[in-house]
Amino acid sequence: MSHATHVGRKAFTLVELLVVISIITLLIALLIPALGRARFNTRVSICASNWRQWAVGAANYAGDNNGQFPRYDIQRSIGLNVWGVGNGLLPTMHEYGVGPDMWYCPVMGQDDLPWWMQPYRLDDDLLASKDVPAIIAHGQSFWPEFTMTQVMWWVPRRATNGWLPHDNSFDPAEGASDWPAQLSQPNVNERPLISDLLGIHPAEGPLDLVDLATGGHRYGNGPPESVNAAFADGHVELRTESEFESRLTQHYGNVY
Repeated sequence: MSHATHVGRKAFTLVELLVVISIITLLIALLIPALGRARFNTRVSICASNWRQWAVGAANYAGDNNGQFPRYDIQRSIGLNVWGVGNGLLPTMHEYGVGPDMWYCPVMGQDDLPWWMQPYRLDDDLLASKDVPAIIAHGQSFWPEFTMTQVMWWVPRRATNGWLPHDNSFDPAEGASDWPAQLSQPNVNERPLISDLLGIHPAEGPLDLVDLATGGHRYGNGPPESVNAAFADGHVELRTESEFESRLTQHYGNVY
């Protein structure tokens, strides 16, 4: 009798087992979102590091080219959106240490691109291949006169119908004097060289209404929470949703 009683004290009852299972389930439910948010924050940090390398590469290029940042004019009349760059930009940035892994924000997977950028999405296998000529060719395959990217490149360059970016959305021919064209500009660290893709499609509403912007850093299926913007001195700013501003409204709204 005493032996049976001793064994009984060591055994779990069904109620105790259910309590343990419930506690474990609760802990997992609490832990999974925290891990997801941690992974998201890590990717945001990697994005910042990538854009910082773009800024460093552009500054090094400027050091070799009379203080001028990589410009590369566009031989086409286009919508003047800053994700369109001259065909020489990506090859040049690759020479200055900015490889294919840094041409796309790690937060925004190819399936998560805004719907208006989906036609230009990159095949996952091609992206994983790190095949520089093939990835560059993909970006040029839609419009041979310029390259479609998934970044916002704010260094001024000419298109056949004006400048991008430009100071006056209604008259882009006025120029782009306030944007970072060269190292010697006094405001060179006030406006970024590069930022995350974030825009407003004209079908969605007013191009300066930043609440309509899509792209950027989204957690799950939520709205864009932030973007990274990198400046010529190498510093990177994380801009949250409340800080988004319309920067260029012509064909699309261009936001950071």
